[in-house]
Amino acid sequence: MTETVQPLEGQEMLPAEFPEPVTTADIKIKQSITEAISQFQYFLGTNPPLGEKDESAKTQGILRSNMHLFAFLLDAVIVDFLREIEGYNQAWADQLANELEGKFDGEYFYESLLEWADERGLDVDEIIEDAKHKLAQRDTK
Repeated sequence: MTETVQPLEGQEMLPAEFPEPVTTADIKIKQSITEAISQFQYFLGTNPPLGEKDESAKTQGILRSNMHLFAFLLDAVIVDFLREIEGYNQAWADQLANELEGKFDGEYFYESLLEWADERGLDVDEIIEDAKHKLAQRDTK
């Protein structure tokens, strides 16, 4: 027997009886637009004022604002990506939006990147060591 599930926010009804709600491209785009606009406003609101003298406050403000900037960029790219695919194939855009929904939890992207690097013949250990070396060089300047 299938459990009764509630539609996702912005989804008036489920398209059929599924064990989980289905996210469409339209729903994901609306969610990401809302989040991107919000994150951009948070970015603007957390930037330290020009001429901030307190270095600690300035650093904290920059860190906070960068966090919001990265979140804004992520959602903006999702919107752009899904809109572009919608122009070619609505069903594929809906499928991708639904698949994206579960990928922001846990370690999916990092673990997947390790697998994808291996598939492409990239040496992950070398990439990591190179990044650590560059970071160490930057920190000594």
